[in-house]
Amino acid sequence: MNYTSSRRIVGLLLSGVIWAGLSVSVTAAVDEVVLQIISFTGEKATQFNMFPTRRVRESQMGAAVKIERGQARIELKYSKMRPAVLFGGDITAYVLWAVSPKGDPLNLGELTILKDDKGGKQRFSTSWTSFGLIVTLEAYAGVEKPSNLMVFWNDGFTNPPAGAEELIFGGFGEHPAVEHDDLRAVVIDRTKSIELIQAERLFRFAEAVKAGHYAPGLFDRARARLREAMAAGGKNAQRLAGESYSASLEAIKLSIPQGSIDELKAEVAENRSEIERLGSRLAEEEARADRAEEMGDQLRKAKGATDQALSQMGSEKDLLQEELRNLESTMLSLRGELQETRVEASRAEQRLQSALSQVSDTRESARGMIVNLPGILFDVGRASLKSEAKFALAKLAGILLIMQELNLRIEGHTDSTGSNSVNLKLSKQRADAVSKFLSAQGIDASRIETAGYGSERPIADNSTASGRRENRRVEIIISAGEIAEEPVM
Repeated sequence: MNYTSSRRIVGLLLSGVIWAGLSVSVTAAVDEVVLQIISFTGEKATQFNMFPTRRVRESQMGAAVKIERGQARIELKYSKMRPAVLFGGDITAYVLWAVSPKGDPLNLGELTILKDDKGGKQRFSTSWTSFGLIVTLEAYAGVEKPSNLMVFWNDGFTNPPAGAEELIFGGFGEHPAVEHDDLRAVVIDRTKSIELIQAERLFRFAEAVKAGHYAPGLFDRARARLREAMAAGGKNAQRLAGESYSASLEAIKLSIPQGSIDELKAEVAENRSEIERLGSRLAEEEARADRAEEMGDQLRKAKGATDQALSQMGSEKDLLQEELRNLESTMLSLRGELQETRVEASRAEQRLQSALSQVSDTRESARGMIVNLPGILFDVGRASLKSEAKFALAKLAGILLIMQELNLRIEGHTDSTGSNSVNLKLSKQRADAVSKFLSAQGIDASRIETAGYGSERPIADNSTASGRRENRRVEIIISAGEIAEEPVM
């Protein structure tokens, strides 16, 4: 039996699928899991089971995936599910994740369970067509990396049969605080609705990430609706709690990246201060080196003029030669410190460039770094930004506020669907929408240039759906100085 097969059988034992009289306890968070990455084809639904961990040992879940218009439509069916908030601690939600063949996780959304012993189904979608599925416990639904509090993962046995490959997935992040390892003995507090418990817990999390500072409007709304829900009763209390939960979630989504940007700013400021300190020290040492070199020249001249005298004064000659060697050693040491300073400055520059690549898909070009905003971040046929686009652009604005020497050119593109005049207008409006949002984030308009090219400059074949999807995009070119227009090929 090979290593991977052994790992998979161990995983089945721990999940409760193969019992055989064993008493296995899973109380710790998982480090990795053997997933089946399934390749979905055609419009006929592919069905498979989801394995429960011992945290939800009595729950059952199955999935059906159908490919429609290039999108994977996922339907989860489940029974005997209990609300995520019953795990206690900071837990508020179940989140469904797709995992790509390369091991990249994608948040597909919250699996909403608000009633005890819940059975039902929920639908999700993704543009991926090959993936595995896991369900985790999270502090809030908008997390970007799954916690290692896993409760379900997918089987590879499908109906009808589909191609599947094993993947050892270990891309878990740290888990939030949790009170209970499983929910069998947990009793619901009947004095509060699940919605109210969920809203209270998420509001505490919003306080912890300083949402009152970064998103005061949403934070105040969440607090007001929570107070109203606590004072109300029945369905009205549930509705108000739901509104508080939604406001807290949006505030958290805005606050966490802004908090990261502030941390990056502080790190950059600290690095700049250190570079300045090292620069000052370097200048002092270079001055010392110059003086030492000058002194060395003087000593060498003195040596030539006094060779005859030094031959009679051997001890003084040895002392002078030793001092000269010490001075030369000091010069070599100073050159080494200069090289270290230059390396440190290069590392600081690389950290800033790495932060830029985390905004969205980024590539280098002769014109500068190109950040790509895909067409799915806009409503169809409109130029209004979706929340995902605003989230990415808020990160970008934070970086541009730090690097004041950078300019940007925003270029909108469409596929070949529709007339040329409509496409040109829509592409320019989308580029202008991005420019307006960045200006509202504090980026000086003099640093921004926009253009719309409609369908004139495709990067993929417009005769296919996937090609048209790639062509619907907004590209942001970032560089110092003036950014030239890319020539038509």
